[in-house]
Amino acid sequence: MLPEAHIAHSLARRARIRIPEKKGSASYFSAVCEQLSKCPGVESVKVTPATGSVLVMYDCDTRELIKYARDKKLFSLGAQRRRPRTLFQQVAAAFQEYNRDLMTMTSGEIDIPSAVFVTLVISGLWQLFRGNVMMPAWYTAFYYALGVFTHAKVDEYDEGVELLAEAGEIESE
Repeated sequence: MLPEAHIAHSLARRARIRIPEKKGSASYFSAVCEQLSKCPGVESVKVTPATGSVLVMYDCDTRELIKYARDKKLFSLGAQRRRPRTLFQQVAAAFQEYNRDLMTMTSGEIDIPSAVFVTLVISGLWQLFRGNVMMPAWYTAFYYALGVFTHAKVDEYDEGVELLAEAGEIESE
């Protein structure tokens, strides 16, 4: 019976695989590193036995990578456990999707920050033209909210939590 693994998170060309039942087994993770490094399309493999994780950088189909691991009797992929996403993360994901769609529609010439910038400059000029120089308009408040949102370090926060967990500073999952 193969150890059960799950994908903790994945991005394009990068996946972190957790194998909880082999946590702490340096010999097992050394063998996983050696075998996965031989998989066609895998660029690098970094293992952390203390946390039971494998970080794989690859340029192949994820299904091929998982099939390779199963064929080499390294692990079998179980149901993926996901942490609940915060409201902020859900909104950020929606903005990223809308941004991708907008860039696709405009052949990469306009993204959401560019569209918001142009809209706000035009709105500001219109307000000045109308003589409204005393109070900021509603869209100014939205602009500041969007600025705070787009400058938030959501990805860096997630990576920082993960690094602390790997170092044993905090407990994860």
